[in-house]
Formats: sequence, structure tokens, C-alpha cells
Amino acid sequence: MKKAAKQRKPPRQTVVVAAAGAKAKYVSRSLLTKSSALHVDPSANLPGTARVYLDDDILYTARLHKVDLGARTNLEVVLQVLCTNAGEHFLLERTTDIEKHYGSEVSLDASSTRCIPSDSLQDAIKMFLALFFTKTGVSWRNRFQHDATGDFTFVDVDPGSYTSQQLSSEVRHLMALLCTSSLRAPTASPFPIPLAMKLSKHTIARAKALLGEMDIVLDMTATRTRQRLSLAILTNRFYALVPHVFGSTMGEHVVDSTQSTATKRDLVATLERYCQGARVPDPLCSHYKALNCDLRILPTDAPDWHLIKTYFDNTKVPLKIGLSLRCVYSVHKEIENKRFAKFAALPNRKLLWHGSSFTNWTSILSKGLLIAPSCAPKNGHSFGVGLYFSDSVSRSVGYCQSNKVGLLVLCEVALGTVYVSSTSDAHAQSHVDGVNFHSVQGIGWYLPESDLDHIMPDGVAVPVGKLKRNAHKSHLHAGGGLEYNEYIIFNTAQMRMRYLVVVDFNS
Repeated sequence: MKKAAKQRKPPRQTVVVAAAGAKAKYVSRSLLTKSSALHVDPSANLPGTARVYLDDDILYTARLHKVDLGARTNLEVVLQVLCTNAGEHFLLERTTDIEKHYGSEVSLDASSTRCIPSDSLQDAIKMFLALFFTKTGVSWRNRFQHDATGDFTFVDVDPGSYTSQQLSSEVRHLMALLCTSSLRAPTASPFPIPLAMKLSKHTIARAKALLGEMDIVLDMTATRTRQRLSLAILTNRFYALVPHVFGSTMGEHVVDSTQSTATKRDLVATLERYCQGARVPDPLCSHYKALNCDLRILPTDAPDWHLIKTYFDNTKVPLKIGLSLRCVYSVHKEIENKRFAKFAALPNRKLLWHGSSFTNWTSILSKGLLIAPSCAPKNGHSFGVGLYFSDSVSRSVGYCQSNKVGLLVLCEVALGTVYVSSTSDAHAQSHVDGVNFHSVQGIGWYLPESDLDHIMPDGVAVPVGKLKRNAHKSHLHAGGGLEYNEYIIFNTAQMRMRYLVVVDFNS
């Protein structure tokens, strides 16, 4: 095999290939350079300086698809050579089940990712070329000249459509939970739904050619069994080029009549018009973008995940229904961080729970936690009108109002000097002047063991100790006062969201 560095580069017009006989479209280098940074697959989980390797006019990124309607297989593979400003090089391989990733019920396990570090750029390119050939049966150099002979088909996407709105499976899972069903692709649809992507002219031309082959097969006098077998193969290739979500009716969409080919030809014509205009919108991506909030899944082997799992397990109590931790997302909201900056030096910062009804979370993630919003119940202000938190997940989960799935947020709260009360006190807020007192704490019957607090590297205390009976409240009659600790602040700038926690209520 020749060295990757000496590989003959495809001509410039193959970056965006025009239909046969048409004039090739030139893509400016500035656009490709921008695409190089924006099109890094989110599953790579690399720093913001990461970019797809750009060699002259060639982006080393490939989207491959495999469809087998009979076997109910609908897969997408993304290959990328990635570089960082620190001189690191990686080969990314993401494999995604399209039905699980783009359907209405987005699964956390829809994708698997390998981000393989390489000793050099040339080694990363060699791995990319070898893997591309293994999957497609075609060399990278000839990807536009020959159809795939392997399991996967190369799908060329217009570089001008590369954007940063791509979502990982885990974030799509969360957006699908937040969005109403009308915003999701219905799996019960009688028709397959094309994915929201801007195909290149080259891909459109190949799809048209496949439909032409189907018409030829339909005109042949071969036996129906042989004809259907040929049409099934061509249909799989067509759907690999023009990716769809099929839902539960996946096996029923073989293109086996002239009416079907005419319908698909209309679809391709529509997609061709999209090629000349704006990118097809993805509702879940649009919903995420509107939040103005960076959300990233915490891997289950991350130290923070184990810390939160311990906090969750130790501060929950047996309920009528079980409670289990599904997943955790880190939350970064720039406007909150800026507001919080002047309180970051305030002592006594804790990581505390806050729960809310599912219908409130789009507003919370987009606007932040608000004091007494219109959607919040008007009662329950035992210590004044403020933001309420707890160091017990069982206390906060009671506000989730769901019989299946709940969302809670773990916030860094700058408590400062705390005004303490062992019973409800509607006038407690009057003591918080920002000088003598910065917050209020209602003392509960059960509280985490304080000597087991975990101190995070940035100084935030996490009360991970197991709940125990508060001996100092023994003078109160049984059942009196608060069951769990509550912490109240009256300035939203004293908190910032750190983690979003998805929990399951198990019957």
C-alpha cells in the first residue's frame, strides 16, 4: 500500500460533485475550513480546538450507511480524522442505530463510539483509509467513481450544510424526553421519513440512477420471486443513499411498483431542491439550540458520575415506588456562570438538589431557575418566596410529579452565612440582607452525615453522607417540623446549574 501522504488527491470538483454531465460546483476553502471545525462529531468528546483534517480541498470525514429491510438493519457509521491545536490526532468511528437515534423514542444506547489516538497524522489517515475500504469495499480515492461493494454505502453530504447543531444520541434522548410527541418523528407512520440532512448533488444523482435501475427490473419478464429479490437489493441501496427512519413497519417498504418508484422520484426531487436551499431542519436540534445551554452526558466511569450516584443512593429513602438513576448530564449555561461570578468567592457553597415537573424543564434550561414563576405552585413558601433546594434527593423528587421519568438538577448554591430555623418561618427572608445572612436553612428530621461531605476540586461541598436522625431536634414532637433539610436563596445569581439528573420511577 502506498503511503497516505503520497495518495493521489481527487480533483477539486469531487468535493461537491455535480450530476453527470453538469458543471461541477466549486466550494471555497474558507467554507471547508469552517466545516472542518463545525463538523467534528459530538461523540468525539474532544476539546473545542478539535477539527476534521482538511488536506487541500478534501475533508477526511465519511458518512456510511447500511440498510437491510428484511433483517431490520438501519445503521450509520461516521469516520473522521481529527486533529487538535495541541498536535494530537485521532481516528473517530461512531456506529449508530438510526431507528434508535432518530426515532421518537431515542435510546441512550443508540450509538457506540471509538476515538482512537494516533501517534501521527499519517497513522490516523492510514487507519481511516483502511477502515473505509473494509466497510465499503471501495478505496477512499475512488469513492465517487464506484458504488460500494461492501456492507456500507458512502453517502456524500454537501460541505456547505455542515453545522454545529448535530447532537449525540444521549442529548437527543434528553431532547426527545423534553419535546412533545408532535415534535418527534412518529414510529407508527405508514411511510418512512427521510432524515434531516442536505445530500450532495452526487448522492442525488446516484439515487436517481438507482430508481432508473428499479424501473428496468420492473419492466423485465423475470419471475416475480426473482424480480422481488432484485428490487429488495436495489431498495436497500436506495435507502442507504437516502437515509430514512422506518419505525415498526421497516420490512414493508420495498420499492416494488412503478407507483413506488414515482413516489420516490418525487421525494428525490424535493431533496434536490433542499440541496439548493437551506438545510432540512431537525426539530430536536432546533429545540436544543433554543435552550442556549451546553449539555453533555457524563460517562458512567467518570468520577463525577460516581460521586452523584453515591449522593443519590445515600440521600434517598424507600418510597411507595422505587427510584433509580438513569443518566446524568453536565450543564454549562454561560449567562448563569457570569451572574454567579460575584458570588463564587462566597463561603459555604454546596451542591444541592432541585426538582420540578417535567413540563417546566424546557423553561428552566432556557431561562434558568426563576423565583416564583407563573408555572410554580403558589403554596409551599415556608421560608419566604425564594429558590428552594435540598440535600436529600427524596425531598426534591417529590416535585417531579411523574409516574415514569423525572428530572432534577444539581446546583452549586452559594449559601454564605446561613440563617437557621428548625420550623417553618414565613418571615425568615427578612433576615437575609446580603451582609449578615445570605440564605436560610430549614433544619430537617433527617440529614446527611456532615463529616462525610465530599469537597470537589473547586471547593464545592457535596453532602454525600447517609441520611441519619437529627438528634438536635429530639425536643420537637414526632412528626413536627421539616422531614429533610431545605436551603433557600432569594437571589438567583447565587446559584448555577451543574448537573441534570434523569431518574426512573419503578413500580
